Amino acid sequence: QAADLPVRKAAPVAVDYVRICSAYGNGFFFIPGTDTCLKISGSVRFDVDALELNNRANLNTRPQNLWTTGGRSRLKFDARTQTEFGLLRALIGVEILQAAGNNGANALRLPQAYIQWGGLTVGRISSSAFEYYTTATYGGLRSSASTYYSGHNAIWYTANFGSGFEATLALEDAPARRVAAFTNFAYGGNRVPDIIARLRINQGWGGAHLAVAAHHLYSNAAAVGDRFGWAAIAGVNVKLPMLAPGSEMWLQASYGEGALNYTGVNAINTRRIGVSAANAYVVGTSIRTARSWAFSDGLRHNWTPQWQSILHAAYGQVNY
Repeated sequence: QAADLPVRKAAPVAVDYVRICSAYGNGFFFIPGTDTCLKISGSVRFDVDALELNNRANLNTRPQNLWTTGGRSRLKFDARTQTEFGLLRALIGVEILQAAGNNGANALRLPQAYIQWGGLTVGRISSSAFEYYTTATYGGLRSSASTYYSGHNAIWYTANFGSGFEATLALEDAPARRVAAFTNFAYGGNRVPDIIARLRINQGWGGAHLAVAAHHLYSNAAAVGDRFGWAAIAGVNVKLPMLAPGSEMWLQASYGEGALNYTGVNAINTRRIGVSAANAYVVGTSIRTARSWAFSDGLRHNWTPQWQSILHAAYGQVNY
């Protein structure tokens, strides 16, 4: 009596616990059980500053720190899902700052917490639709007064026309733009958000950026009227692969009336001179605007895949 041939048992089906999501670039993976792709990223930074203060006002004390240290940690969560109405994205960026010295107090910031759906972006955004490359070079060198480090609430709508062309209309609630120090102009309640229109192109050679902004000047004095300040910016980005892959250069110029912060001015204080810094001043019952302009450029060069240098220069002027 012949015996049945042995039946080979099928190998167990492999369980793909973490699946790579390649639709949005490196680092994304599918959240198990969903069609949502998630990327978790972050960085840690440590700064050492050295300075010399020539203070002869008091010969009996030495209050100045000649060197200080500080740290910065960032953590970012980026979730994306395709829907029938376009890409749905939610992004949260958290930043922890360690103040100078071992006993310095930590500061927790939320520069990014927004939702994108199709061309609409709403929430807390770490940049402005007006700005171009500030964070690429200057922000990479030092912590700055740029909105990159504080963030503000905004509503953006971006229309893409193909071939790298896009247009954006934005309403931004940005308290940092309300510059009013040392003059007789003080802001009243916020009645109109800042309005920004932008055109941008991004292509293989680099890109270009053109934007205008309207900023409402509303005095807290009932006898004083109101008016709009404005600013404009133009910039260009040029890729420099002939130097090294990833190397690039930026050039930009901005001009404003009654909108100092859009040209990079928050206040003008040096060790010896304190200059009035405000978007406007009052003459009688009329608001007069301050005019400002700035030119800046930056170069980021990758010497090797592990080493990079950043150069940044800027010049500006304020007229009252």
